[in-house]
Amino acid sequence: MKWCFLLSGENPKLALGELKAVLKTFSAGSQLRTNSRIAISDMDLGESEIKKIQKRLALTRLSGEMLFEGRVSKMREKTLNFRWERIYKESFSVRIQELGSIETGISEREVGGLIFEALRASGVNPKVDLQNARTRIEFIISKGRFFCIRIVAEQENDFEERRQGRLPSNYPVGMHPKLSRCMVNLSGAREGSTIYDPFCGTGGILIEAALAGMKAEGSDIDENMLKLCRKNLKYLGINAKTFRMDASKIRKKYDYIVSDLPYGKSSRLSEDKHTLYSKFLKKLYRILKERAVLCINKSDYGLIRRNLNRIRIVCFFDHYIHRSLTKRIIVLER
Repeated sequence: MKWCFLLSGENPKLALGELKAVLKTFSAGSQLRTNSRIAISDMDLGESEIKKIQKRLALTRLSGEMLFEGRVSKMREKTLNFRWERIYKESFSVRIQELGSIETGISEREVGGLIFEALRASGVNPKVDLQNARTRIEFIISKGRFFCIRIVAEQENDFEERRQGRLPSNYPVGMHPKLSRCMVNLSGAREGSTIYDPFCGTGGILIEAALAGMKAEGSDIDENMLKLCRKNLKYLGINAKTFRMDASKIRKKYDYIVSDLPYGKSSRLSEDKHTLYSKFLKKLYRILKERAVLCINKSDYGLIRRNLNRIRIVCFFDHYIHRSLTKRIIVLER
């Protein structure tokens, strides 16, 4: 079955990387083709699995079954010829979303009317429900093509409820939960795997790892930060192992390591950044089994590359925060 995903417009490249990583945990051989913010994959997965995938993702707006696609000029024709009775259940709604500035001149009312008449012609007595339709149809228009999707799931994650300022313990450099979840997903860890954050701070990555179905484990050299972290975990009812540890002295091996490295300014550094990064990256080779996802200040990328020890950079993504800060998320493997 063909499944379609609408990526978030805030960072489509990062969203696509996250989607690919998560899809591989459900279907190892999944292949994606893209059109702007549309990603399509032919996978032998059911609706329940697509719902699980959507719930886990941070930067994908919606997921659904690909019904048909084509040039915009053929949209009316293909809509009329599709056998809507095959997918119709109880009621339907239609939404058109145009990506970019192209205007098609085709309204939701017109398309809805075409589907209504097609259903009637097939012997169905259709019902339109714009609020709670059982069958939700979305036409996404991008680069002169349209994609007709039966929506299975939309993003409903309450990331904003977990951002800085909403939790009991906050810190100026705390990462937004949506980006933390994305990093967890980029690790490619399966549900039930352990995610370890050696610079856990107030616990943002641990929280998102646990909510995504992982076992969360984190440490920090600053006992005060650990107290803040534990307070947040308790507030959200999350069970995660936390302990005080110098990141350059870790001995235990972990399959997946995900961390937002301290980069100065408002961060609390136990020593100068160059020394800290050098020690940690040398240790990383000894404790990493599978994959690490690290977030740094983009300007520190050269420092990271110079200190990598027998670990390769698989890919990286830039994420704009504000005028004076762009973060770079690096995916590493042994």
